[in-house]
Amino acid sequence: MLFIYIVLLFGYWMIAKGWTITRDNLTMEEWRMVIVSVALFYMFSSILEVLYSTILSNTGYWVLVTFLYASMYAAIFYNLQLELYKVHFHTSFLRPTMASNITGPLREKYFMYQCFLGLVAASFILEIICHVLVGTGVPYYIILSFYEIISLVIIGSIGWLFRPRELSPFFFMVPVRPSDARSRYVCCVCFYIPGVLLTLKNIYVAKQ
Repeated sequence: MLFIYIVLLFGYWMIAKGWTITRDNLTMEEWRMVIVSVALFYMFSSILEVLYSTILSNTGYWVLVTFLYASMYAAIFYNLQLELYKVHFHTSFLRPTMASNITGPLREKYFMYQCFLGLVAASFILEIICHVLVGTGVPYYIILSFYEIISLVIIGSIGWLFRPRELSPFFFMVPVRPSDARSRYVCCVCFYIPGVLLTLKNIYVAKQ
């Protein structure tokens, strides 16, 4: 379950950096930063689970988990705000007389990032609510059902929002061919497949 969640956070971060939306690739420094950060998140999450089952108190565990998840989402929100500002800055130069194949994709990017910001915020709030409910004694199957339904809505919305489509040859800020849209398919797979696997795994656990 943790690995699947890591894949989802990786997908969030890649889109927040503008991958396949404002540019077709990242720099080597950005790749290293994302990969190392996700790997550290996975490592510390695993360590916390081990410590919780041995020496860590319940309060200490939840404090560290909250800090870990908040740090990851803070990095995603930071990059997302940078991309949103950049796209908004570009849209300020648009004029009504400009060609629609230039103005249309730019406005579409701005709309996509606004929606993505709201969906990532909803994902973060969902994590907080479910973690709080776990400590209040609410039956597990209710929390699980609530979490899975909302998660599928969020993941499905992001997958639909960033679905493969040829809006314009200027969409990536560089001319592209239809075959270059394969990275958009990878982007969608980062959300749809982990989301389905996570749901099936939780349903199987709940039945045991």
